[in-house]
Amino acid sequence: MDNGKLNTRIKIEKRTAVYGGGKKTETWVDYYSCWCSVLDLIGQEKYSAYNSNLQNTIKLKCRACKELKEILFNTKDYRVVWDNKTLNIIFVDTMANSKTDIVLQMQKVN
Repeated sequence: MDNGKLNTRIKIEKRTAVYGGGKKTETWVDYYSCWCSVLDLIGQEKYSAYNSNLQNTIKLKCRACKELKEILFNTKDYRVVWDNKTLNIIFVDTMANSKTDIVLQMQKVN
């Protein structure tokens, strides 16, 4: 990946349980921050997203690292904050187990 194209900064948050006063509450804490590039949905991806009511879907290509690979197995406990918008991670693409890139596919939280 050309490092010059990593022009978008994102923050990844992790859901964490907090216990207080005998009650369990969940909160989001900062987990990881990285640079990535925005990818467009193209061809069949775009039409599938539209037909599945996933119009607010976005893909971000990031440099592969252990923190991002951790998300692969538990997408529900992580979310992305980008450009003051919160996005739920719906799919992590390792790009055929690429050692250099990971693609996060997300949907905007309403």
